Amino acid sequence: MCLFVANLDKSHRASRTSPVKIKAFPRGPGIAPCPLTGNESVMHEPSVAETVRAIREYLRKNPNAQDTQAGILQWWLTDLPNKPRDAAVKEALEELVHDGFLSEHKGKDAQISYRMKNPPP
Repeated sequence: MCLFVANLDKSHRASRTSPVKIKAFPRGPGIAPCPLTGNESVMHEPSVAETVRAIREYLRKNPNAQDTQAGILQWWLTDLPNKPRDAAVKEALEELVHDGFLSEHKGKDAQISYRMKNPPP
């Protein structure tokens, strides 16, 4: 999926003639689907592989961390420039469990939390 950010005019319509950088929103962001015309700033959506790397990196720094998928998306992946989709996080977690890096734990509230399977001592 590909997105671009453009200025919004006073009527809140996206203006393709004067795009802005991702981090500069003088009038607010407008998001629309591709195809791009060449004047837009592209927002990169993290892949499953990038999400896996970010989770592994977070757990290298915080080996005793444990959280749900929602918590991982909110707290563990803050180093990524853009937030991954829920589906990408779910797929990354499934891959890490399958590889034996993470373990799943079902809480009393039936929510599944994840933590490193064999954290260093």
